[in-house]
Amino acid sequence: AFFMTFTMLLVVTIMGIIIRLFSGEEEPGIPTGGLDSSNRRDAYRITYPAGDRPKLTLNTHGATDSGERWLEVFDISEYGMKIINEDHLEFDGLVSGELVFPNGQTLFVTGKALRADDDTVGVKLLSPISYEIIIREQQRLVAKSRQEDAP
Repeated sequence: AFFMTFTMLLVVTIMGIIIRLFSGEEEPGIPTGGLDSSNRRDAYRITYPAGDRPKLTLNTHGATDSGERWLEVFDISEYGMKIINEDHLEFDGLVSGELVFPNGQTLFVTGKALRADDDTVGVKLLSPISYEIIIREQQRLVAKSRQEDAP
């Protein structure tokens, strides 16, 4: 009886999720990822913990000052990233530079600054970062977290 009740509850829950997903309805304060949702993302995104973030050696094409700068990357996906901009540099064009991951891997990236918040700038990449790099980074972060949680 328990198994049958559990199975029925699971089926009803899954059906509700599917209906909400394709209807575009959202619960208050919770984006469902429906087809009309403005918060829907097309790529998997990694948010980095402080102290374990990639760094971007920035070539300041559109910044208000020139020269090489290092900025931390708050999150990253195949198609974009959010960089921490505590110095409040103003961007009005391309953002490019060498992305240096904590494991030492480097990658040259170029993107367009789309939006700026208080201390961050959203960048849409002109060429995507390989999905393998994103997965490798996620695996590294999970492994590091497990090591830190181990007794």
